[in-house]
Amino acid sequence: VITAFKSDKKIRTCLNSIDKDVKVIIVENSNNYKFKEEIERMKVEAEENSESDNKMKEEVEMLNSADNLIFQSNKTITDMGDKISEEDKEELNGLIEKLKDSHSKKEMENVKTHMDDLNTKLQSASQKMYENVSEDDGADIDSSDVEFEEVD
Repeated sequence: VITAFKSDKKIRTCLNSIDKDVKVIIVENSNNYKFKEEIERMKVEAEENSESDNKMKEEVEMLNSADNLIFQSNKTITDMGDKISEEDKEELNGLIEKLKDSHSKKEMENVKTHMDDLNTKLQSASQKMYENVSEDDGADIDSSDVEFEEVD
């Protein structure tokens, strides 16, 4: 975004060479336009709205995090394939659906709760999967046979 005064001669030459995606705001300063008062009014409005702006920013960030978690969860379930139990898959898919529902309704408290539940279940399922893989590979290591050296 480029902001310029209408009387600024440079803006006229820049307009011809600017990319069409750039927005140009031209501020006119006529005799009846109280420019400084308008700026002060905008500053006051910005300060008054800062709390609601911050709340909206937090909500948008949480919804984006929920979107990412939904995507990652679906990808993880697909990647795990048959290495996790059907029970765990069903539970994860149920939690994903709850999160999607809360997300679509923008119920922020429920979104946060469902994100936490889904993260916890994903970690649990991943841990079970890796334990099962270790057992299947026969990766039982006798730690008494390991050589070690003490370092001061």
